[in-house]
Amino acid sequence: MTVCVAPGAALLTPTAAGAAGSTNDDSYHNLGAPDRNEWMWGVASNTMLSDMSIPGTHDTLSIHGGNYVETQENYGDSGQTLRAQFDRGIRAIDIRVRSIGGKFTIHHASYYQKANFDDVLKKTRDFLKANPHETIVMRLRAECLDKDEKGSPTDCKNEPENVTQEQIRSTFDTYVKEYPGLFYAHSVKGDGKAGIPRLGDGRGKLVLAGFDNAEAGGYGIRTPVRATAEVSTAR
Repeated sequence: MTVCVAPGAALLTPTAAGAAGSTNDDSYHNLGAPDRNEWMWGVASNTMLSDMSIPGTHDTLSIHGGNYVETQENYGDSGQTLRAQFDRGIRAIDIRVRSIGGKFTIHHASYYQKANFDDVLKKTRDFLKANPHETIVMRLRAECLDKDEKGSPTDCKNEPENVTQEQIRSTFDTYVKEYPGLFYAHSVKGDGKAGIPRLGDGRGKLVLAGFDNAEAGGYGIRTPVRATAEVSTAR
């Protein structure tokens, strides 16, 4: 599923439609040619991200688990699908992580997507190093922490979870330290949400728009990013 987003309300908020059931799936099967590496170079650096329409994907790396889970064209595991999206102009990503053994793995609820958060950060770092005029906006979400009225996880088939939000934030902070210079610093300080940056401030950086299920972390930008138009539909 691909959406256009503009900073202003909530980054890549899931719509009511699920991954399956649509017959209009041409864009799902083909995001286009890998020739959009540098489309931001012509945008003035003093442009606020909130004044831009940024193409993005919902459940960016969900390529395994069947029709009701898969949302993207599969270009390969370990972040290969992410790099393929970057090459095709995607600049807003929706990454869902699960904390296992002090590391983040990429999941859609309980479904492992055969990629880890290191894959996401390495692919993003390599892309931005090769294309320093671009910026990537990321919505991050910790999976398997939503609870029902009985205290059981609602999005992971009631699997037992012992991970706390404090542990989630600590693990994320470790990743930030392991990738110095990659993140737009104000969005990951954890001391209160930053204002929306200008494009020039975000060039060559990964801007964290928000971190769902990491309450009280102070991560992200103060005015999040909203999905404004769905431009392709997953199968």
